[in-house]
Amino acid sequence: MNIINRVNNNPENIIIKQEDDVKKLLYEGVKLMYDVVSNTLGPYGKTVIIESGNRKSIVTKDGVTILKNIYSNDSIENIALELCKQASNKMLEDVGDGTTTTTILLKNILEFGIEVLKQNKGKYIPSIVAKGMEVAVNEVINYVNDNKFTIDTSLKTSIGFIKNVVNVATNYDKVATDLIMKAYSYKMESNDNIEIDVVETNINESYVTSHKGMVYDAGFMSPLFINDNVTNSCIFDEETGVLILNYDVRGIQNIMPILEKFSSSENPLVIFVNDIDQNTLKGVLASITTNGLKIAFVKNNPAFDIRKYELNDLSHYTGATILNKGDEITLAHVGILSYIKIQRYKSLLKKHDEIDISEYAESIKKSFEEGKFNSIDKIVDENYFNRRISNLTGSIATIHIGSNSEVERKELYDRVEDGVFSLKHAISSGIIPGGGTTFLRSYKYLLEKTDKEEDVNIKIGMLIISSSLTSILERLLESRGDIKSDTEIIQSVLKDDNFNVGYNLITGEISNLLIAGIIEAFDIFKYSLLNASSVAKTILFSSSIIKN
Repeated sequence: MNIINRVNNNPENIIIKQEDDVKKLLYEGVKLMYDVVSNTLGPYGKTVIIESGNRKSIVTKDGVTILKNIYSNDSIENIALELCKQASNKMLEDVGDGTTTTTILLKNILEFGIEVLKQNKGKYIPSIVAKGMEVAVNEVINYVNDNKFTIDTSLKTSIGFIKNVVNVATNYDKVATDLIMKAYSYKMESNDNIEIDVVETNINESYVTSHKGMVYDAGFMSPLFINDNVTNSCIFDEETGVLILNYDVRGIQNIMPILEKFSSSENPLVIFVNDIDQNTLKGVLASITTNGLKIAFVKNNPAFDIRKYELNDLSHYTGATILNKGDEITLAHVGILSYIKIQRYKSLLKKHDEIDISEYAESIKKSFEEGKFNSIDKIVDENYFNRRISNLTGSIATIHIGSNSEVERKELYDRVEDGVFSLKHAISSGIIPGGGTTFLRSYKYLLEKTDKEEDVNIKIGMLIISSSLTSILERLLESRGDIKSDTEIIQSVLKDDNFNVGYNLITGEISNLLIAGIIEAFDIFKYSLLNASSVAKTILFSSSIIKN
């Protein structure tokens, strides 16, 4: 390290100013993560054992779980790890899967990027090279989007594609795949809107249940409401009170009487509110800790025109009264649910048996058909109202994960969760060949585009991205221990111009992967590339580190 400056003569505050050192140190943190996480990729990936202090050790192939537990003794490497964890969390938000793929891409983008920028030191403009990286990512995403296969769930043949996606996502775990397909079968049988939920159970068996339920597109107002660390959710698996406040809560006095009543009743209470000031929120969170109060706040949609529909739906679904500012709050205004799972951005609600929603759902349909909406409502189209009706009359299929041991239950839970996320995104975004083939096809396409680029800085950025696109297949081949060389296999695949033709890791043959069932959701490809390139840009174009 060439230059170290201490800030304000404090030895704890250190600025590392040498640009090459910054990249090298941060890269080492990424590589630390890569060395562990990349081993889990694909059907030949291996599990990782995580020692958990006083708790039982975890055995898993889940990239998110592994990444959460990786730390370094070097504080600078931990900065890189923290950036990677942010990318991982973003993947969870976007698609719920793909952390391992993101990690491999990130490491390889950095590795080539550091070398290219070093070779061109003083000859490139960082902001334009970064733009070139963005151009490359967008080019590739558009190319794959144009070649993806869309699943038509109205056709019976769609079930084969869906099962294949789930198979790949669960690492060919038959138990996990069967549970997911059982949950999905409720949709096939009833043609209802079905949301699939995954929970753990203390019994030895895993099973699937279905219950009338809906999705509310809003989540908890603070992660401190989380009471289930496995799902990072707030779950009330019992009769739960529902209070709907169509205003901002400023001060705890207005809601204290109802909180006290629920504190004595031992039933949970969920309050849907437009907003809440921090002091009130802190007071409620303190009551959870000191008094064992079972409560959570969910934030309503900030858009007035959408919120009024959502609150009306929620009111009829729970029997709760919509209260405006100044209204008195009594138990008569409180509705009921049989179950609620509140996540960061959405909530799953199970309808109580005493609530009948059929007439209300029919009235929405009838009113829309008769045009009984004023002009401001024209911002939402017919599809929106159809989705509302589908949501109100839909169900939640719950996969209950049980096993003989905590280790087995955790591993099965992770695989089922990955499979469910992949299923959802395969249906919503389409499917592409798996096994690293789509990345390989993108590599060839991007090289051709890069060769035609005249701006040197843009070209450098595009080369940095293209260099990483063979890495997924190469890592899969390394895990398999293939006797053929990577180069030989890559060349053989690229000889065929068919987008869906690739290397089948299971059979060791080159074939049409769409037909062979080696497929994955387009969204996983898209967001893994977006998130990996985003973190890579941060590291590649950082010039200093301040250690506090």
